[in-house]
Amino acid sequence: MCNATRRFDDLAIPLDSDARIVTDREQSAYIESPAFTERNARELGYRPAAFTL
Repeated sequence: MCNATRRFDDLAIPLDSDARIVTDREQSAYIESPAFTERNARELGYRPAAFTL
């Protein structure tokens, strides 16, 4: 997610654009977890994604 967000920025794609993510259940659970959100806040200073179904 972090790299995808950086790529969106490089390509001048608005960061509030929708994107489809294809991954497995374990990875999906991690990127939706509070731990991932906290890690990004600590390391990057922002949340690279918000998820909806």
